[in-house]
Amino acid sequence: MSIEEMYDCLIENAKNPDRTIYNRFRDEIREHIKRTIISDAPEDSGALLPLNYRERMDYIDARPCRYHSIIQLKNIYDEFNKRSASYRSRR
Repeated sequence: MSIEEMYDCLIENAKNPDRTIYNRFRDEIREHIKRTIISDAPEDSGALLPLNYRERMDYIDARPCRYHSIIQLKNIYDEFNKRSASYRSRR
């Protein structure tokens, strides 16, 4: 299941999201970010990470399986992909 499919499933059942899917969704996003940083900018991760990344992840970790955490994870994923594409094109 792709990140987008997991997101759709979580949003569809936002009142009672499947914790297993949520955990996979969160872990896949973290792994994607980690792999991309290692391959594209191992010495400059700040150039790729979205603004307030650590604070946003702390918020998500403190409130797992909530609607706002799901939305925030997707936003982080989208912002990260945009920043990494911009970074690659500038290099």
